[in-house]
Amino acid sequence: MKKIIIAVLVGLFSTNVLSDDPWDGVVKGQIEQIDVTSTDDMTFRVLLKGVPSMCKNDHRFAYLKKVDNSPVYDTYVSALLAAKFSKAEVTIYSTKDERGYCRIGYVAIR
Repeated sequence: MKKIIIAVLVGLFSTNVLSDDPWDGVVKGQIEQIDVTSTDDMTFRVLLKGVPSMCKNDHRFAYLKKVDNSPVYDTYVSALLAAKFSKAEVTIYSTKDERGYCRIGYVAIR
């Protein structure tokens, strides 16, 4: 009986059934391209080298949306531009928005 319980627990943890990860995508790499647009949605877009999907969708980019009176947007943009020009490795955590695009929620730069 003890062996069965251990086997079930190992199976659950190895397949991430019990995972509570809030991110739809966690990807690492160097920034290949940055796109900036004047539209209200997806104002700042980031693509990583060799990453076919940022959060398990059909798009290669993840985006930031400028929200009124939020200093966080400027911080993200500054950090991502610095990472691009220093060729640093970044980890981008994103969630799918209501249209299926990847919205950046957290960035780590190494």
